[in-house]
Amino acid sequence: MAISQQKIKKLSFTLLKNLRDFEIEFKEVGLTGILGPNGCGKSTLLHALACVYQPNDGQGSINYKFSQFFTPTNHSPWSGSRFSMIHDFRDNAELKTGVTTIYTKQADRWAPKYSRRPKRYVSFIGIRSCVPAIELETQFSRITFNTTPLTDQQSLQLLGLGGRVMNRNYTSIQNYLSTKQKIYLGLSHAGKDYSSLNMGAGEQRIFQIIGEVIKCPNYGLVLIDEIDLLMHEGSLSRLLPVLNELSINKNLQIIFTTHNHSILDNSYVEYKHLQQTPPKTICHTNTNTEALFRLTGQQVKPYEIFAEDILARFLIKQVAHELGIAREVKIVEFGAAFNCFTSAAGAVLNQIPNLDNMLFVLDGDIYRTEEEKRTQINKVLTGNMGNVQDKRDLTLSKIKQFILPEGINPERYYRNTIVQIPNENLNPKQLELKQILIELENPPNDHLFITELADRIGLEEGEVLTLLADMIRITPIWNDLTIEVNDWLSEKIENQG
Repeated sequence: MAISQQKIKKLSFTLLKNLRDFEIEFKEVGLTGILGPNGCGKSTLLHALACVYQPNDGQGSINYKFSQFFTPTNHSPWSGSRFSMIHDFRDNAELKTGVTTIYTKQADRWAPKYSRRPKRYVSFIGIRSCVPAIELETQFSRITFNTTPLTDQQSLQLLGLGGRVMNRNYTSIQNYLSTKQKIYLGLSHAGKDYSSLNMGAGEQRIFQIIGEVIKCPNYGLVLIDEIDLLMHEGSLSRLLPVLNELSINKNLQIIFTTHNHSILDNSYVEYKHLQQTPPKTICHTNTNTEALFRLTGQQVKPYEIFAEDILARFLIKQVAHELGIAREVKIVEFGAAFNCFTSAAGAVLNQIPNLDNMLFVLDGDIYRTEEEKRTQINKVLTGNMGNVQDKRDLTLSKIKQFILPEGINPERYYRNTIVQIPNENLNPKQLELKQILIELENPPNDHLFITELADRIGLEEGEVLTLLADMIRITPIWNDLTIEVNDWLSEKIENQG
């Protein structure tokens, strides 16, 4: 039986270590980054992924077993652990999609048996790879090498890509064999030859990570724990596009954990933020780090409003200015619309002290009806918790939206409205922006809209956003557009008084 084209689509955890009632989906090809505070379950997730497959025939990957990562002790026997994987693969000519494999531990054994797990090449690059080779060396007397130049295609590719990430012009790559039959990777740079015993720890790990990905056959799975450890930010920023290129060319899934928030601007990486709440683990996709901090951190202002994007943030700020309480309102972006539901549910489950004064605002183009909102909330708040319906109702009450006509994206709606403003009602800057919007018949969605306007008018993005909010405020749509946010803040002011 020839198994190929394997892809993990989703893992669903009932319980595994600190992962509870938790679902996470993965890109079918490319990079997925897992973020979150210490203890949220990032490494546990990678360890589970390492064990869901057995090695594919003839490909030589390691047979990772649950006992390697979840070693039973008298404190942690792991009994009662349970999770499932939804995956696709090709069995000879037959493509099988949406297959579910369930993993459990009852008493002393994990199920299914290791020989019955699905097959796939898996490479796990753990924190142990960060230990410099010199610190693992047990020989302290002189080490003599025999040199074997590496000229095969994979080695030369490693040499070129490693140089790209390290920003170095390496001239050769070789293996060094010691008299005790140990093999060390060797490089040549700036006229000097040296082995991994003399490499910096970051350089050593870069070559190990790239080497594993190059070696990985098509449709393999590569797992990297703490990808940013020992790595300079510049090297890390150059490593990620290299890994992305390799993953696309070879149909790989590369999943890594990190604490480095500086890489969140890489749009080709799908980021998952894990958040622990008392009853369950929540997964946020490509959300704003500040938003997650606010869902667990200390209160900074009396009222906190979470919005989809930067334009929505400025519109809410305009409402707060009109009510005279802008200084009392903290506005944070949560990213894509579906993050509204995970963020609101996370606040409810964490019983945030300032929850009564928190609001989550949708742009109004999708998830418009109560039924659509409840459907999304039900995906986050499942029936495994006590008082789940009360939590769902409370979560729904925290979500409001801008009121838009059906079937139009916010940027187009705002553009179409602004171009109808009479010229005599606008100052010179606003007139210039209006003319640019007239020329921009099909505005792009989200932040690209603001970026393009800023480039065309020659202003900073903040100035463009202020102009847009001021102009939308004087149009006939303003009161209806912002009525739900306005009413919520007005009620807060009234109750406070």
